[in-house]
This record gives sequence, structure tokens and C-alpha cells, in this order.
Amino acid sequence: MKYLINNVKVPLGQNNNFSKRIRILTNFIFDEKDIQINRKALDMREHERCNVYSLIVSSDKPIIHKLLLEYKEESITFLKKKEEEILVVGTGPAGLFFSLVMLYRGVKVTLIERGKKVEERDIDCNKLLENGIFDPESNFLYGEGGAGTFSDGKIGTGVRNGYIKFVLKELFKFGASEDILYDNKPHLGTDYLKKIVKNIRNYLLENGVNILFETKLIDFDVLENNKISVLLANKDNKHSKVFDKLILGTGTSDVKNYSLLKNKGIEMEPKAFSLGFRIEHLRKDIDNVQYKGYEEKFELRASDYQLAYHGNDRSAYTFCMCPGGFVIPTMNEEKTVVVNGMSNKDRNNVNSNSALLVNINVSDYYKNDVLDGFYYRKQFESASYSEKYPYCVPVQRLGDFIDNKVSSSLGNIKPSVKRYYFKNLNEIYPSFIRNTMLKALDDFEIKIKGFKNPDSILSGVETRSSAPVTVIRKEGLCTSIKNIYCIGDGSGYSGGIMSAITDAIKVAVIIE
Repeated sequence: MKYLINNVKVPLGQNNNFSKRIRILTNFIFDEKDIQINRKALDMREHERCNVYSLIVSSDKPIIHKLLLEYKEESITFLKKKEEEILVVGTGPAGLFFSLVMLYRGVKVTLIERGKKVEERDIDCNKLLENGIFDPESNFLYGEGGAGTFSDGKIGTGVRNGYIKFVLKELFKFGASEDILYDNKPHLGTDYLKKIVKNIRNYLLENGVNILFETKLIDFDVLENNKISVLLANKDNKHSKVFDKLILGTGTSDVKNYSLLKNKGIEMEPKAFSLGFRIEHLRKDIDNVQYKGYEEKFELRASDYQLAYHGNDRSAYTFCMCPGGFVIPTMNEEKTVVVNGMSNKDRNNVNSNSALLVNINVSDYYKNDVLDGFYYRKQFESASYSEKYPYCVPVQRLGDFIDNKVSSSLGNIKPSVKRYYFKNLNEIYPSFIRNTMLKALDDFEIKIKGFKNPDSILSGVETRSSAPVTVIRKEGLCTSIKNIYCIGDGSGYSGGIMSAITDAIKVAVIIE
């Protein structure tokens, strides 16, 4: 039998010795080999400074103790489905896991991706970073693994979902580090994500999934029998094929995808989203505040933060924080610049960065078109582009942003992105974004001393934290057109790797 014991505290710097600690708490003796970690969290409160564990213990005999709770392993069985052939569009986290689940259900899957395989995509991303050579079809957004591949790879979520354990085990099976199975703030890292994505691809191929790279969905039509005729295009030709179902895991970026849905009569509605910048601090400064100087003594991992400011009319918050990470250019259209953040597994870069965002209401941008949010955000992405410095990221010292002037030099914090130019970022957005950010910065400085360091670096622009539309779901989580489904972040029902995956699984499981 298995039992769960929570709140087992191990002071920093001390040996775990779980058997001894459980014996002190319960008076029962367990062999270390019969103990496994279920959950691990770091507690840096002044009187704690310890790792807090939830442990699973195994015993041949029944045990009765108030601290030992009976534990049952979660298991998920995917019901076999009637013979069908489906088309999945997009190899982001949602598309990959949807394809996996459908494979487990015995369904014939064709998976298409407009970009390249991850190893080829990696080469194109480096060309952009090093030389400013931008490929609109192969970049930090488009290609195998989607936008999530080049990110911090956070897979934590505040949403309770029965599929999370399954997802963690699958990710571990395909190459993630073991700590994701129990860390309370699990993350994958870009270096691991690239390997995981490749391993999932190979598994799908070995088990009969047809994967087509550099292939786009151009058009589709619903036939009289409710099957879907699609028009696909690659660099050589166009061809049509009929599928039983069409699954769209296309992400949040390409307005052309949403235009196609709109023109075909799929119901959507505009929704609120956020706009802002990336802010960079020295990792050691954030660590020192968060860990109170204990980070070097105990070799603690790079620290994170999550901050929010609520004003009378606007809110601001940090999002997708990348401890020891990099700022990267993540645009998908020519003559635009967009930024995001990424980290490797060890999170050991000099800087830490986060999105600094202000909420945008539908009333701020909506005129008469459900796609107005896309047009609204693009004007700021275009304003970030410089003909003089093509595909360089506009940056500004935080002190100069506050003083509303172009930076002429850097302080002790250097941008982590390699190609940048100085710009007064106040000129890009409406004044309400600046005004809200100034109030938020004052608030965040109280919460994390040094957050408002004038040498901190702002990079522009961060516009893709979520989709500016929601694709309406009907019965069985279908769109308003039978046998067409939209999954993941592009649907408007999720935001982030784990929530996109679990959203995709939820749809994959319910499809009859």
C-alpha cells in the first residue's frame, strides 16, 4: 500500500534523510528506497528557510496514522475511437499532445506544420539573433514545437486538472528532467524543449502519424456528409484531401488563420489582452532580494517573481518571468519587432527578465471587426521596427523611460538580446500604458527592492501574451462548424504550455 505524508521540512543545507524525518513525525520506520518525492517547494520565510516535501511511502502492511494518508496512483485510460482520419494543424504543445492522445485512441492522424523541423528552425533563429536575417516562415514563433519551444518552458499552472500528472509523465518520458515530476514550479528550459519536441516527433512517426513540415492550411470546405475538404500547400505544390475532422492548433499570432475562420463562418468574439515590454534586471540582484542573501551559501536556483498592480482603471502585472534568461525577437511578420523571453534549464544567464504588461480592454480597440485586436497590436509591432536597424530590438534604460527620453548609453545592466538599438519606448504605446506602468513600478519597487533600478532594461514590444479573440465553443467543445475544433492558446481558452496541452487533451478525449 502507498501513503502520502505532507509538510516534511528539510532545512537548507541539511541532508534529506527522509526516513529519519518521517520516523520523528510518525514513529514509523521506512526504508529510503520505499520513499519517493511527490512534491517539493522552497520556503524562504525568515523562520523557515527550508525545502518542504510531500512524500509517498510504500508499506506491505496497513498503517493508521493521522499524518499518513492513503495514496492512490492516478491513471488515465484513453478510450479507443471509431476509425477516422483527422488533420491537426500546428505542432505547438497543443497540436503535439492532441496528436499523441489521438494516437493512443487508435485514430489515424496527419499533422502539418507551416515551419521547419526544430533542428532546422534553430539554425534560422540563430541567423536572426546573430545577423538579423528574418525568415517569416521559420523563426521563434513558427516551426516545430511552436512558440513554447523557445521560452522558459514553465509547465506549472494554477488550474487543477486531472491530466497534469499524465502530461508531466509524458514529458519526462520524452526527455524532460525528472524534477518536473515533483517540483512545485516545474520548467523545461529551451535546451530540453528542443530535445523533447524532436523525441515526440520521432515517436509519432514511428507509430504511424503522418507529419508534413513546411505545409500550410490554405482553405477548407465542409462537405454534405460533414467531412472536411482541405487545401494544403507546400513550397512545391497545392493539394486537396478529405478528413473526418479538422483540429486547429495554430497559436495566437497569424491573423490570416483567424481571417479564414471568420470568412468560413466560425463564430469568434473579441477579448481583452495585454501589451507592454520586457524588463531585465541582473539575476544576482533579484536573487539577493528574493533569497535574502542565502542563494550562494545554499546554491539555490535562480529566483522568480510574479507581481501585480491594480489601479482604479488599469492593471499591470509581470508575466512569463525568465530567471537567468534571454530576451528574444519573436515576430512573425516582416518589418515588425516583437519580444519574448526564454531560459535554458540551468537558468544561468547574467540577466533575469519578465514581461511587464498592462491590460487592454475590448473597448480600447474594437470598432466593428472581430479581428480588430490583431490590427491594434500590429501598429505597435510596426512602430518597434527600424529601417535603419532592421530586426533589431528597441531598448531603453528604465530611468530614461521614466524621464521620457532616448537612452544614450547603458548602465551596469546590458541587454541580453544581441542586436538592439536605442529608442524612446514611450513613443510606441498610448499614454495610458506609460501612466499605468509608472504606478506599477512604484508598487513593484516596494515588493522587490531594486525593481525600479534606473539601469534596468526595457525591450519592446511584448504583444503576444494571449490571443485577442476567443473562438466560440459549442456542444462537445466544437466550433460553430461541426467537426472543426480549435485547441490551445489560439482558441482563447488557455495561456501557456501546460494549459494549452490540457486544453488539447480535454478536446481530444471528448471527441466521439
